[in-house]
Amino acid sequence: MHPQIWHQEDVLRKGSFSFLTQRCSVLTLPIENPEHVHSNHSNREQELSVKINASRTNLAASIRISMLQRMDPVHVAELGQRCFRTLRAGHAEFHVSSDHSRMNWLRVGSTTAKPMASSNSTCSHAARVSVFASPGRYVQGAGATEELGRQLKHVGIQGRLLVIAGGTALRQLQEIWRRVLPPEGIDPVIEQFSGECSQAEIDRLSGLGQAERFAAVLAAGGGKAVDTARAVADDLGLPVVVTPTLASTDAPCSALSVIYTADGSFERYRFYGRHPLLVLVDTAVIARSPKRQLVSGIGDALATWFEARTVREACAQNQIGGLPTTTGTALAKLCCEVLLADGPAAVSALEVGAVTPALERLVEANTLLSGLGFESGGLAVAHAVHNGFTELSSTHHCLHGEKVAMGLLTQLVLEGRPHGELKEILAFQKAIGLPISLAEVGVDHNKQDDIHRIASRSVAPGETSHHEPFEVTAAAVADALLAADALGRQWLS
Repeated sequence: MHPQIWHQEDVLRKGSFSFLTQRCSVLTLPIENPEHVHSNHSNREQELSVKINASRTNLAASIRISMLQRMDPVHVAELGQRCFRTLRAGHAEFHVSSDHSRMNWLRVGSTTAKPMASSNSTCSHAARVSVFASPGRYVQGAGATEELGRQLKHVGIQGRLLVIAGGTALRQLQEIWRRVLPPEGIDPVIEQFSGECSQAEIDRLSGLGQAERFAAVLAAGGGKAVDTARAVADDLGLPVVVTPTLASTDAPCSALSVIYTADGSFERYRFYGRHPLLVLVDTAVIARSPKRQLVSGIGDALATWFEARTVREACAQNQIGGLPTTTGTALAKLCCEVLLADGPAAVSALEVGAVTPALERLVEANTLLSGLGFESGGLAVAHAVHNGFTELSSTHHCLHGEKVAMGLLTQLVLEGRPHGELKEILAFQKAIGLPISLAEVGVDHNKQDDIHRIASRSVAPGETSHHEPFEVTAAAVADALLAADALGRQWLS
């Protein structure tokens, strides 16, 4: 049977809404005047028929949907996944928007079918199972570097260790490594990271690693040093251990690297078959890091829940090739809650170099919760817009999380999220020191060519912007960028 959607005029006249579709979608969430819902799923036919009795409204373009039970968005998304997971690829237009009052409106397009987005943005045969992944062991605390030798031995690493370290790691940790590792049977061979996670740097360090026999690769530094060492370990077929000196990204716990060109433009993601064997975070080191780096990490982590929510609603794939698990989505939400609760206090503690419970919780959110949440929960428009920003050299002075933060505002506008949610995020980002306008990330909103360039890169084939439950175009992203910028400039004035 061909997918079909009835015209809204038929819906309003007949008082009911019916559709047969093979596209992965998410059911709407209502709370007013519960009426009856019929759902039948035939495994043989691999088609879904849903009939929903709907009450008339005075909105010509929308109908209010009522369901038998009150459900929160996560439960609705779970129901949508169960119903649509096994459906064949097809065509249909089905747009859903929601707000915090838990009332959804179904906006019905024409009956003319149009092609679906890429397979990355919808459920497919490759994503019938839910997948969650994590590092093998996570250790965090003030002075944790003193435990590195024992922790490496605990996970079975002994012998020669290739250490790829940034400048800060060398200055602060090299002496400790040389003191605590040899007694545990570990011989560190230390090589400095050049500063950019480019293919040339990966090849250089992989060449060094091939010259000797190593048991593992240790990454020490910020996000780019970690991503580079991860790629080197993969090239050498070795496990990787991560000891971040910054809480500026959620890179340490993941199994992917963001590869850039030599001039700092985004090039591609590189995915790996295994996660770090060990992640060890010394919060005494983090407490001595620049405030801007921690705040950037908050910006990166803040997007985690909002992107994971979108992926869940769209029944799209996460970053490890499966459907999101309830655990991954819940961790993403917890990440956001910790950031909003502890962000200001943690930043204040870092300003004086103090390790406090608030800083410990925030570092865990930036590093562990966000790492698990983005990878197992999935990415959407916020990170796609970040990648778009990297097309402009004027943005290269900005940190990853600063650009993601502006991408998050763009995503919330694009999705039509309630103004109350936007207001909360705007206020938080301004208070914490994150950008809320294009000018703050080096973009002139009056330069339409630059806006178009960012938007076009944001919707490139395979981009995570296609994880939305609706088609995302460059024109829509451009409008959302400008609208988000206008809101931010109003907030700043």
